[in-house]
Amino acid sequence: LKGLMWQCHSIADFYPRDMARHAPLIAPLRPALDAVDESDVAPADRTDFEDLRRALAQPPPTDADLPPTLSSYFVERDGTLGNLAFVGPRNEHIEDNLYKFTDAIRTIHLANGKTIHSSGELVVFADVLRAMRRDALILTTAAALLVMLVLAIVTRNAGSFLRVGSALVAGVLVMFGVAVLLHQKLNFFNFVALPTTFGIGIDYAINIEERIRQRGRRYIAEALAESGPAVVLASLTSILGYASLIPAGSQALSSFGMLAMIGEVTCVLVAIILVPALWALRRR
Repeated sequence: LKGLMWQCHSIADFYPRDMARHAPLIAPLRPALDAVDESDVAPADRTDFEDLRRALAQPPPTDADLPPTLSSYFVERDGTLGNLAFVGPRNEHIEDNLYKFTDAIRTIHLANGKTIHSSGELVVFADVLRAMRRDALILTTAAALLVMLVLAIVTRNAGSFLRVGSALVAGVLVMFGVAVLLHQKLNFFNFVALPTTFGIGIDYAINIEERIRQRGRRYIAEALAESGPAVVLASLTSILGYASLIPAGSQALSSFGMLAMIGEVTCVLVAIILVPALWALRRR
């Protein structure tokens, strides 16, 4: 663990040091102070005199004297106190510390030549988090590229590809912005909402695009009036389904429902607004 921490405290650090060695020196002071007549003490020194007498009368501190704000760091799950240590990391970035710490304890080489392979909740969590960091980006990028490839094959038209693709990109960007405003964070469960949103979100834009192409650019309002309600209704079924996950007891499931619902709302709104607007610009 060298290089990971800059301080390490045990519960013993909160107690006076060398109490046993100082006890023979402190014991004669108590009767000596009791023998002093307070009237012989100068008025300016009486406060210090009382403080010294009070300090000598106090018994040595015990574990029960520590406030919970200090002792809670050293209490194990079974209530045992004193076996744990509080470590101050050099780097305040929690994720980096997690990786370095679990890598350091994963394989321990002892002085006698033995090698101990450790595991536990932290090690497993670090592996899952590291895998999500690596695989989530690959999966999300691959999903986006495949969706765009299918869009190009289906439309076979540069204008339609640009309009529908722009609607999807804009919807996802708005989704990210709303998620940030609502303090939604990606985790190894809810990141699946991203490729799901790519596949579902592009469906709304392409339906509006195809209806406008069928009716012609002169009838954008009529085409939107025909396809818009159907697209919104189709989206509502997904929105309500995702919304039912938000009150779930599992925070991971709840975060997935929230992020997926945000993606649904932003993609359908952007599809209804942006695709007809791009057609209107082209007509003008």
